[in-house]
Amino acid sequence: MADLEASYLPWQASVLQRALKLKFEQRLPHAVMIDSASEMDISAFIMHLAMLLLCDQAQDLSPCGSCEACRRAR
Repeated sequence: MADLEASYLPWQASVLQRALKLKFEQRLPHAVMIDSASEMDISAFIMHLAMLLLCDQAQDLSPCGSCEACRRAR
């Protein structure tokens, strides 16, 4: 598997904001279906979403990259 950089595109920000809100409200669903025409775009987005939801110190829709959860995700 290729090394994926966690990133998102501007139009995906609302999805990340919603997911983060659900995390803080402790209402995350057990599964999420994500679809995209571009496999590369969606792979990077999924990595970003996973890191964001696992991160202990996420800010501005970005995982910190240095907490234990971020280090394990890489």
